[in-house]
This record gives sequence, structure tokens and C-alpha cells, in this order.
Amino acid sequence: MRNRNTFHYWIAIAFLVMGRMATDVAAKENSFVKLTRGIVGGFVPVHVKREILIFAENGAYCIHVVKHENRSSKKQFQVGVLSKEDYDKLFKLIEKIGLWNLPREQPTGSQDIYQMDTAIVVRHGKKYWKNGGPGGCVHGVSKVQATKKQQRDFRELVNKIESLAESKSGNLEDSDSRKYRKASETVAKRIPKTKP
Repeated sequence: MRNRNTFHYWIAIAFLVMGRMATDVAAKENSFVKLTRGIVGGFVPVHVKREILIFAENGAYCIHVVKHENRSSKKQFQVGVLSKEDYDKLFKLIEKIGLWNLPREQPTGSQDIYQMDTAIVVRHGKKYWKNGGPGGCVHGVSKVQATKKQQRDFRELVNKIESLAESKSGNLEDSDSRKYRKASETVAKRIPKTKP
């Protein structure tokens, strides 16, 4: 009887572990990080300088960078692949700085409370976070402000994302680059279209 109970116990543990592993995989497949440099406007419209999209798709960890030249419509595209370790480290940093609890401007788009002219959008499983700033002539004052420490934490994440963009984008052959660029466009469509 004891052996049978022990057997059932380990079967239950195995199912529990497998369930958690499946949940982790699903969360990664439904996760992305997008950084946009250039979100604050004024008398002159917003000039988006660079967009970085990092995402998981079909077991691959990808990075897609779009550089906007001056204020023209001309763009430069670079696509690369991250290691699983790079991807996991990025999300560990997100958890370490407590991104999900960092303040967001209220009302949306009223003020760039992190003072970096930069927006970050993150989804991981059911968790979602996004900041923004005023895109037009009218600048408001947010009801919520970021502390100096929170601004440093935000800057640390920005630096990490941009470091990955510098070191990992453009590391693919042309055929693979086209494939992952198409995948990134698909992921980009999932990001809610709200003001930065």
C-alpha cells in the first residue's frame, strides 16, 4: 500500500512540474518587449528615432530593430536572434526592478515621467505594462510621478534592451532575416494601438 501511495505521489508531482513547464512555455510564446525612442512632441511632431522589438516565436528568441533616419520615411531594418539565456536574463531584470509595479503617467500620455523620451511596452503571459508621453503641443502634469530610484531602474532596463539591440541585431543571413522580420511584423500587430 505504501509503495502504491508513493507511486501516486510522484505521478502527481510529475504532472505538477509538467504543468508549470507548459505554463512557462506559453508565457514565453505570449511575451514581448518593445522599446520606442522618440515619444515626446511639441510644435514639431514626434520624431520616432528607433524601435526595438524582442519576442519569442516558435521556440526562437528574436530581436527586430527599426532605425528612422531624420524625419524622412526612410528606415533601416535589422533582425537578429537571441539565446535563451539572453532572453531569460532580460525578463529576470524586468522582475528584479519590479517593472509591473513602476508608475505610469496618469492620464495616459500626459507627461514623460521617466524623462528619457522613451516608451517601453512589455507583455509576459497575462502581465502587461506600458508607459508613454505627450505626443503633441499640449503637455500636462501626471498625477503620478516616478522617484529618482524608479527612473534609475527604468534607465537600467532601457540600457539593457539597447545593449541587446547593438550586440545581437543583424546576426542573420538574408533568408533568415526575412523570415524573422515577417514574424516580428506579426507580433507587432498584437501590440495594442494606443498613444505612446
